[in-house]
Amino acid sequence: MSSPSWDMRKCLRCPCRLQRKVAPAAYRPASVAAGARGAAADAGAEHDGSGHMDDRRMDDRSVEEEIADLWWRRLKFSGLYPTRRSSIPRTEERGISFEQLDTFLESLTMFFPMPKCVFKDEANLYHLNDYAIMPLTKSSRCSFVEMVAEAPQLPVWFISHWWGTRFCQTIRMLRLHCVHRDLGFGAFYWICTFANNQHDLRELGGSLVET
Repeated sequence: MSSPSWDMRKCLRCPCRLQRKVAPAAYRPASVAAGARGAAADAGAEHDGSGHMDDRRMDDRSVEEEIADLWWRRLKFSGLYPTRRSSIPRTEERGISFEQLDTFLESLTMFFPMPKCVFKDEANLYHLNDYAIMPLTKSSRCSFVEMVAEAPQLPVWFISHWWGTRFCQTIRMLRLHCVHRDLGFGAFYWICTFANNQHDLRELGGSLVET
């Protein structure tokens, strides 16, 4: 039986096609990766007509690696947040509004899934920092807030959170907070992921009070 042919367009439309795929070897222990690779190769090989299996092996690039490559290429040429809009020296003045956060997540919708087959409703700040915030701010080497703000944005609220929380849940919570407190969607929150320059965290040095 020949190895399955994966249609990336179908994969991108249908999460269930990817949810059960094996992670690429780079993300697994060597012994486990080798065993999985060998089993998959045997399952995908073809007989050469003499009763022996030929040397055909699965493509070196897994579905997850194809998705990662597609993500990087599409993000690179997307034109999202092309230039730094401001310089805000004081980290504590880098608030971000609900509207800016919601726009950020929605602007990435067309690119999902992320590398490692992470879909929009699964993405947390670990994913968003590595696969969106840092790439989008790489050329300017600044905080994300400085890519979207035209001037200092003084936060009214400080968000204490775990980076592993699904970001779509954070968005829902902040929407509820804005509505319940009658803030509108322009109130500024201080969120470390967006306020800090993720390329240079030396500004976090000093005492606890100073940071």
